[in-house]
Amino acid sequence: YYRSGHPTDEAKQSRDDIADIKNVVEKIYYLQNSSVKIIGMVEKVQKRLTKSKGEPMAFFEVGDETGKIEVVMFPKLYHKKSDYAVQGKLVEIVGKISSNKILIDTIDDPKVVDSGENL
Repeated sequence: YYRSGHPTDEAKQSRDDIADIKNVVEKIYYLQNSSVKIIGMVEKVQKRLTKSKGEPMAFFEVGDETGKIEVVMFPKLYHKKSDYAVQGKLVEIVGKISSNKILIDTIDDPKVVDSGENL
């Protein structure tokens, strides 16, 4: 529960390219193999090693004001971006829907889009 709105509210402002997590979850079976972009807070991080090579990877939930979804960060990306697999971190994710999860292609800090009001 957040008193002054969810932390994702400001990051999603003026961003029509960001999907609400609730909409992704509700339409997940129609979105299989589709690319989606979300902004959310990292929650419930589970770090694991791959069975084949023992490489680190992460599974975690990402939540916004509308819902939560599980995401997977594979070893190649985890090696470069493991500092984003931290509970409470606000992230922007682009990934592919697979089953009931998002397989992360890119993860970064949310991009701030200037609405032009401060000019």
